[in-house]
Amino acid sequence: MRKAGVEVGPTELRRALENSATPVEQLDPHGQGAGLINAPGALAYAMAHHGKPAQHLAFEVIVPAP
Repeated sequence: MRKAGVEVGPTELRRALENSATPVEQLDPHGQGAGLINAPGALAYAMAHHGKPAQHLAFEVIVPAP
């Protein structure tokens, strides 16, 4: 991406990695996280969404355990 002149921050990079990950087939869907890293997919996602509003914003959602 640097060769293309596109600079992405850590939040934008994390979003691209999580949203392009390949799901893993297992019994517990919460045990796999986002899935396996898909580098070509992450690059395509980052290039397609770079510069869109709020791509650099980070947020955290915490759900208390019962």
